[in-house]
Amino acid sequence: MAAGFLWAASAVVAKILQKRDSVDLLSLTAWQMLLGSVPLIVIAFATSTGPPVWSASFVWALAYNVLLANALAWFLWLYALRVLSAGSAGLGTLATPVVGVAAAWIQLGERPSPAETIGMALIVGALGVVTLGQVVAGRRPAYPTKEGRPIGAKGDLL
Repeated sequence: MAAGFLWAASAVVAKILQKRDSVDLLSLTAWQMLLGSVPLIVIAFATSTGPPVWSASFVWALAYNVLLANALAWFLWLYALRVLSAGSAGLGTLATPVVGVAAAWIQLGERPSPAETIGMALIVGALGVVTLGQVVAGRRPAYPTKEGRPIGAKGDLL
C-alpha cells in the first residue's frame, strides 16, 4: 500500500514540476537516479560481505539495470506523464503484470493458472473499456496543444 501511495504521489509531484517549471525530462531523470542511488550505496556498504566480483556478466547486468531498466524506463514514464494525464499514465502501468506473466509464459514455459488468466483478462478488458470510453467521449489531451499537436517546454511542437 505504501509503495502504491508513494508511486501515485511521485506522479503528482512530477506533473506539478512539469507544469510549474517546465523541467527537462533528462535532467529530472538524472537527478532522480543520482539521489535515489545514495541510500542504495549506503545500504550496500552497510550489508556488504565483500567487494563484488567484476565479471563480464556482472558488468552487463549492471549496465542493463542502470541504463535500460531504470534510467530509460523512468525517462519514458516521465514522458508519459508529460503527454498524458496522471490517471491515464497510471492506468497504463496496470498492464505491467500482464506483460510479466505473458513473458514468463513465452520465455520460461510457465503457464498461468486459471485465476491468473481471468485476472489478466479483466485487467486488459478494463484498460480497453477506459480507453474506448476516452476515445468515444472525444476527451481532450491533458497537455497544451497548438493546432491539435503537443507543445514542448519551449513552445515548440513535439
